[in-house]
Amino acid sequence: MAEASYKYYLMRFVLADTEKNVFPEEKVTLEIAQLPTTKSKSDITWKSLDENIAVVSPTGEVTGVAFGTARILAQTEDYKGNPLTAECLVHVVRGGRDKELVWTLDEEGAFTLSGRGDFF
Repeated sequence: MAEASYKYYLMRFVLADTEKNVFPEEKVTLEIAQLPTTKSKSDITWKSLDENIAVVSPTGEVTGVAFGTARILAQTEDYKGNPLTAECLVHVVRGGRDKELVWTLDEEGAFTLSGRGDFF
């Protein structure tokens, strides 16, 4: 009987978050949930589609610039050289932090209060 072996490559490319809130001048790092088998984090190219709202570093660190929403793209290739793209919407919001509470006001004026602690 002949013996056979097969190689399987994971070709999915997924970010951990599809949306993220950030305050102006605040920095957050976008994380990779799934990366193609043949790629490493250094093979990813990051791009902001609106650098007036948010900028992104070569390592996926996003900085809020001004209020609004920016699409952040992460791009790489599968093992055949086909392009793969993952995306995160970054909302630069008004708000603040106080210990474990976070409050935000989005573009439509919706107020959100989240976290742990006493709400009163």
